[in-house]
Amino acid sequence: MLDEFRSISTNIAAKLLMALLVLSFAVWGIGDMVRGPHGGDTIATVGGTKITARQFDRAMQQEVNNLQQRLGGQYSPEILKELRVPRHVARELIDQRLIQLEAKSAGLVPDDAAVAKQIRSDPEFRNEQGKFDKAGFDARLANKGMTEKAYVSQVRRDMASRLLLSAIGAAVPDFDEAARMLYAAKNQQREATFYRLTPQLVSGVGQPTAAEEQAYYKSHEAAFTVPEYRRVSYVTFSATNLPGKPETPSESELREMYQTRISEFKKPE
Repeated sequence: MLDEFRSISTNIAAKLLMALLVLSFAVWGIGDMVRGPHGGDTIATVGGTKITARQFDRAMQQEVNNLQQRLGGQYSPEILKELRVPRHVARELIDQRLIQLEAKSAGLVPDDAAVAKQIRSDPEFRNEQGKFDKAGFDARLANKGMTEKAYVSQVRRDMASRLLLSAIGAAVPDFDEAARMLYAAKNQQREATFYRLTPQLVSGVGQPTAAEEQAYYKSHEAAFTVPEYRRVSYVTFSATNLPGKPETPSESELREMYQTRISEFKKPE
């Protein structure tokens, strides 16, 4: 997926979008990025959403696999540090999330039918007859450590991102005007004037009379009063308050108690 975003981002208009998104970091709320995935469960916060260490590890492993395929026997773990691969992977995850949030904000949400068609057309999930293989699909997701729901959500986000980038790439922007706007946004300045008001600057305030104070109180009485309150205390008793487990009386005990208290169960003529 990282390679796919690299190829998309080579478009000049897409690069312009990335520049605009970078300028909006303060608005979106980009958190500090740690140097590795083990500094906590979250490596970055983008627009209120978190990029987790698990997502970073998955993307990092995919990048390592790509490097191993390209370099073959020349690959070594030291290359990751020399090329600063972890930092690049983290930046690409942030870029992806920014594009996804922008696509969501623009209302670019592919429907279920479009997502299903995209998954079924993926050669990775087709059998020898060229048809979609559900069993192979489930097996590949299991190897990736992903659930079907998570993969469908990922495909939907990727499709929305491609829709956004393709829509921008289809237009021919005025690069001179865009450059001026970016330059002005980066170098804009603000001037502010502060005034400090102290009690010594206020004069000529007379002392109100008792009648004036009373009149003001009457006209603003609601601001100086609170509703009346009542305090109620009560005690409840139930079978659960009795010590031990209540016993069920026998039939003979009930009859004996009834005869003893029979007057309570009769009505006078």
